[in-house]
Amino acid sequence: MANAEPVLLEESRGFVRILRLNRPERKNALSDELGWAIVAAVARAAADDSVRVIAITGSGDAFCSGADLARDRAAGAAAAPHSAQDQQLDDISWIGRFLLAIRFDCDKPVVAGINGVAVGAGLALAMCADLRIAADSANVHPGYIRAGTSPDGGLSWTLPTLIGHEPAMRFLPWPRSISTKVLSPGCSCGVSVPRTSSSVAKAVTISDTGAVTCWLVSP
Repeated sequence: MANAEPVLLEESRGFVRILRLNRPERKNALSDELGWAIVAAVARAAADDSVRVIAITGSGDAFCSGADLARDRAAGAAAAPHSAQDQQLDDISWIGRFLLAIRFDCDKPVVAGINGVAVGAGLALAMCADLRIAADSANVHPGYIRAGTSPDGGLSWTLPTLIGHEPAMRFLPWPRSISTKVLSPGCSCGVSVPRTSSSVAKAVTISDTGAVTCWLVSP
């Protein structure tokens, strides 16, 4: 039976736009529908003058388990905001647009609340954010070594930028999940909080502090 709920939940709380990945039965794995929904929702929030901060998190016990390798390609084609011809010419799709939408096209701070596992493209999504707040029980995994592919979603740029080239190169081929506590604080979480705490609360705090907001979005 198909899930009647949308794959991405959007909520406004004060000046914060909350985007919640909503495929808990798949650990919030990224279908084409969900990927395009994230790109579109970030663009809408960026253009909304009532929004100061964007928070991205996951439903259930996972942030995002990566790209859904079993996703329906036909349904994905229907979810794309392009014509069939343009889709043939599009070589970056939604995964390549995460970085563009969040870091380049959005002039508002984006906070990723890593409430559980973040793998592959899910980790890349978290790394695109300006700030990361991780549950103290959260685990991360690059994932690409299992699939035999190279990092996407901007991860090969964001990760070395955050923790340095050599630590990033050591981490990306790692074959097992590791706790966010093991990594450099800059890699997966600027703030580590108990599992019961809310990353949204941190986003609200940022939205209420004009000086912090200006600092985050300045060049």
